[in-house]
Formats: sequence, structure tokens, C-alpha cells
Amino acid sequence: MKDFAVNLIRLLLSFIILLFSEEYFYKFLSLFKINISKTFTSIILYIIVSFFIYLIYKPELKSEFKKFKRKLMSNMVYAFVAFLIIFVTMLVSNYILSVIAKSFYISYNSISFYNIFNKPFNLDLIIEILKNIILIPYLKVTIFDLGVNRLFSYSGSIFASGLAAALYNAYLIKGTIGYMIVNSSLTFILFMLLALIYRKNNNIVTSIVTYSIYMLLASVLYSSIM
Repeated sequence: MKDFAVNLIRLLLSFIILLFSEEYFYKFLSLFKINISKTFTSIILYIIVSFFIYLIYKPELKSEFKKFKRKLMSNMVYAFVAFLIIFVTMLVSNYILSVIAKSFYISYNSISFYNIFNKPFNLDLIIEILKNIILIPYLKVTIFDLGVNRLFSYSGSIFASGLAAALYNAYLIKGTIGYMIVNSSLTFILFMLLALIYRKNNNIVTSIVTYSIYMLLASVLYSSIM
């Protein structure tokens, strides 16, 4: 019971930190009429948030990064194969959701992939890579998969990870119930799969790396087959 309470507090604290950084930080600055470059501010903000999340989950992250490095090549191969499975699953799910949304006359934001390869190489691109391919996967997988998995049993944790991420996404996008459900379903599927990878591989770093590969290569793979 004590462990559950501690893990719940850690998860809630992580959730609040992430939510403030993504939803309320710039609104907070606007109250004081502070206008600063979002490009540089966002990366500094994500670095600070990443540091706090690391402190919250330091024992687990430190241990699992060490385990990941011991079998680096096999873990990287595992992560790449997992990426391919997730990629196919997301495409199929996106098609099904688009059909459902159309049937119920719900506006649907179809799947899109972050593409760094069609952008000029400059400081802004470096910042985008650091933020979108390294920090965000690390933050969200740590919170929604590692954090949530500390609270539930095997099967329950996989579903709960997807649900927690989907609810967070629904809060950010806002809208009607139908709109939020349909447009958060891909997030639910993605983080449920990442939680499954974590449970199967028993290392959260594998899930983080899988998500990073997804963010990096999904656009390239999509362009090559479509």
C-alpha cells in the first residue's frame, strides 16, 4: 500500500509538471505580458522538465539505462522491429478511425508524421530534433508507461498506460466527447503498444528508443510506401 501511494504521488507530480509545461506555461507568461522566443524557450523548458522527471524516476531510469547499454545491439534491433510493428498498427488504426469518424460525421485529424529530412539544417532543426525525437519520447514514455506501470498489474498496466495518455491528449485537444474519443484513440493505441513492449522487454529504455525511432523514421517509411 505504501509503494502504491508513493508511485501514485510520483505519477501525479510528473503529470502536473508535463501538463504545466505543455498547456499552461505560455499562458502563465502572457499574464505578465512576457514575450520571448518560443523556439528557445520550449527547448529550455523541456530540458528542465526532463531533469525533474529524471529525478522523480531516477532509480528506475538509471538502472534500466545501464541494462540497455549492456545489450545495446540486440536492444536496438528489438526496438527497430517494435517500431515497424507499431508503424503498421498505427496506419491500419488510422484508416479504421477515419472510417468511423466519417460515419459519425466527426472531424478527424488523420495521422501525420514528423519529418526532419525536408528541412534545412540549422539551429532550429537541431532544437526540433532534440525536443521531438529525444526529449518528448523520453518524457511521455517515462510518465505514461513507466509511471503508470508502477501502479497496476501486467494486463491492467498496459491498458492503463494507453488510457492515461489518451486522456491527457483529449484534455489538450478539447472538443465534443466524440471528437476527443476518436482523435485520442491513436494516442491510446500507441502508448498501449509501448507499454506492451516495456512489459515484454522489461526495460523502459527500449520503449523510449522505439518511440524515438518512430518519430525519426515513420515519415520516411510512409513516403516510401505511399
